[in-house]
Amino acid sequence: MNLKLKQKLEINNWKEFWVPKDMKMILKLTFPIFIQILINVIATIVGSLSVNWYLKVTHESGQVVGTYFYALAKVILVYNLISFIPTLVSSGVLIICSNLIGQNRHHELPKIIWTGVYVNLIIALVFFISMWFASPLLLAAMGSKSSIIIYGQNHQILHNNELEFTTKYLRYMLFWLFFYSIAQVFAAGLQAIKKNNIAVMGAIIGNFCAVVWMYVLLYGYSQYNPIYLTAFDYTLGAIIQLLINYIFCHFFIFKKYKTKIKDTFKWDYVKKTLVLGTPISLEYGVWTISQFLISSAISTGGLGDQYIGMYRAIIMITGITTAFNTALGAVTNVLIGIEIGKDDKKRAYNLAWQLFVIGLYFSLLSGAILISLTYPLLKLYQMDTAIINKIGYWIMFFSVLKIIVDTANLTILRALWSANDIWITILISLITMMVIQVSLVHIILDLWYKNNSASITAPLVFSVVFLSLIADPGLRSIIYIKRWINKTWHKYAKKF
Repeated sequence: MNLKLKQKLEINNWKEFWVPKDMKMILKLTFPIFIQILINVIATIVGSLSVNWYLKVTHESGQVVGTYFYALAKVILVYNLISFIPTLVSSGVLIICSNLIGQNRHHELPKIIWTGVYVNLIIALVFFISMWFASPLLLAAMGSKSSIIIYGQNHQILHNNELEFTTKYLRYMLFWLFFYSIAQVFAAGLQAIKKNNIAVMGAIIGNFCAVVWMYVLLYGYSQYNPIYLTAFDYTLGAIIQLLINYIFCHFFIFKKYKTKIKDTFKWDYVKKTLVLGTPISLEYGVWTISQFLISSAISTGGLGDQYIGMYRAIIMITGITTAFNTALGAVTNVLIGIEIGKDDKKRAYNLAWQLFVIGLYFSLLSGAILISLTYPLLKLYQMDTAIINKIGYWIMFFSVLKIIVDTANLTILRALWSANDIWITILISLITMMVIQVSLVHIILDLWYKNNSASITAPLVFSVVFLSLIADPGLRSIIYIKRWINKTWHKYAKKF
């Protein structure tokens, strides 16, 4: 059994597997993207904390936190539905650019990048209009109600209709979609030519400006209650990131490989980016929809607003630990794409395992740190001490387990995508995320808790919900690893 597994993994001994020989090269490429994503996550957390601390009041749950805390928690969870849109084309652009570089066709890069920009703009417009009109319905599904009144610190009415407030706020946030979609395409071009350390600059500066915008408005002009203006923080950050990414793309790509304006839109590349990007984004989309349905189930499951606030806090906090593996996923797309472009499947196979092992090490290390910091991290979100002591550590432990088993989905799955093995993996994700994961949460809340609410406590049910969330990434990881080992992807791998 041991020998057979070594043969399948194409290794002579286990040291080859557990000590990646290309670790230095992989980390060098991953670190700048990791910093970029980490800064995005930290900026999001810091920005959300500004709202958590703004105009503190005692809510019906007994929690003392910002008056907009619960309302904006619902907004962000709905907003996350469209967070995958910028990747719709940029993921395809990244894979195709990497593949072209592997074929030494660098002169084609400007064509694919500009084509990606045009297509992403059109897609962003479609989703912008759709979300604009769907906002009230989605927010209502998340538990936002017109009967809920938002009060100030002196019990004065700030907004007499929570649903109306959250709808306006979400609509203002949507403008981010246009600018970030374009910024991501330029970032994909920079990542493909391995200028990851350059691509990170736009994210750092953009997020810094967004956070400053939030705090200056809320605490510098608090007497005017500028809450609606804070909805544009993501948009401001995206505009700055777009400008910086474009400048570097112009210097490293457009200036070097000059292209006529008429050649910046190619139908052939439109088809290729959509063929690759659509299913990949569909996987992201299925994930975000499943997260929305889970959030909605928690919000309307009778647990109370305190738990939807805690759910959002956990998502924000664990985003720090998933940042590295998300960056590793982008590097996986580049490295495997280059090897497929070279038609070196053996090297691609070996590299994917190295990426997986490195991701696993980081998941274990960061998970241990996260669990040890459970109390201070949850207190940042004004979580009740009794709740933290009762279930906080268990929830964080289950969240870390989920992150560990999710490692293959952020590395091996990305390798499968770069090898053009896409549609079957999407079908697998659709079944495990939507059918298994969402169903489990509804069974726990709608069948178990609601029918036994007199004998079962909300903290216990909330903990079981988090435990159930391990099922989906666990099943997918097993399937994708088996698919990579069996080399099913060989029949799909090709040059573009």
